[in-house]
Amino acid sequence: MKEQLAEKILIKTMGWTVEKATQERLDIQLLSEFKYDYYQQYTQGMRFIESLAHWINRFDENDREFAYKFVKENLIFISEDQMSQLVSLSFAKYIKPILVQQSFVAAEKIKDTSIKKETIFDFFLSSTLFLGLSDGAHIDYFRRCNPFLDNEQVFMHYDYSNARSGKLKESLVERNQKYSFCEQLQENNDCFKNVVILDDFSASGISFIRNESNKWKGKIPALFDNLIDNCTVSNKFDLCIILYISTAEAINYIESHVKEYVNKEHSNIEINLSVNAVQIVNSVAIEKDDLCFKFLSKYNDSSVVDKHFKKGKHNYPFLGFNECALPLILYHNTPNNSFPLLWYNSMDSENNALFPRITRHK
Repeated sequence: MKEQLAEKILIKTMGWTVEKATQERLDIQLLSEFKYDYYQQYTQGMRFIESLAHWINRFDENDREFAYKFVKENLIFISEDQMSQLVSLSFAKYIKPILVQQSFVAAEKIKDTSIKKETIFDFFLSSTLFLGLSDGAHIDYFRRCNPFLDNEQVFMHYDYSNARSGKLKESLVERNQKYSFCEQLQENNDCFKNVVILDDFSASGISFIRNESNKWKGKIPALFDNLIDNCTVSNKFDLCIILYISTAEAINYIESHVKEYVNKEHSNIEINLSVNAVQIVNSVAIEKDDLCFKFLSKYNDSSVVDKHFKKGKHNYPFLGFNECALPLILYHNTPNNSFPLLWYNSMDSENNALFPRITRHK
């Protein structure tokens, strides 16, 4: 009953004819039922159609049709099932090829020709440490998708203790005792040869690594501090960064900044770096003189710009953090790189967000 009332309010607000309402109702109901209703930041009892009716009402009558089309034609919603699929693809798509390549190279160094490449592959797999960069890494599901991994080589967070590091290394040594050729491939048998770090999303790469006032900050520098301080790796290792969803810009940014960081801060360390995304998402192409830019700027709320928002470009804050201009909604929350018009609830306004965002930074 509540959903039917929301539909009536939406139809009245939009000023649709009976024919138009019939056509649009089918599309909205389909999108709601299979995706949008499962957005986890909706309050108890809230559904997409109700949220859409309240959201549309915030615009001037002449802008409501444009706002509706903007959402319908541009929105990208990643459901929980879709995210799970991306997690399940990550090992086969990006990690296994690295281990296979290492195995072929190592086979040339091993004197015992009776050793199979599959055995060498198992050694490199055993010498790989998997770490999550946030809750979004879905380490629990990643582990279930790859049951052949040892529990002591998969850890939910990159910021682990000295005690945890000791356990990881002890388990590594124990696993590698069965490989007679181990010493031929690495000097330190208690150091991981590969480190794979996992996270769900990045649009700018700024939270991963950045240089502020000649100080390196972000998840990657913190990761390196842990790896080196705890002697988890030797002075030469492979680092594979996998994002389940990312923009191409973030991939390029992370890759270039990690290389710069290592060259400046850890010049004694040699890394073979790869940065990958299982799914690439694209920004909405917006020019300053087009209708979309004018529409977004008209409903700009400058209060979205706080000290955290200022870490990225913010001349046009209505394009989202670092002006990424993304129409992206993740099932559990909306990234701040998406258009604020979709997710931002100002404290000074009664306007409702279409997909309310919960922020970690206060």
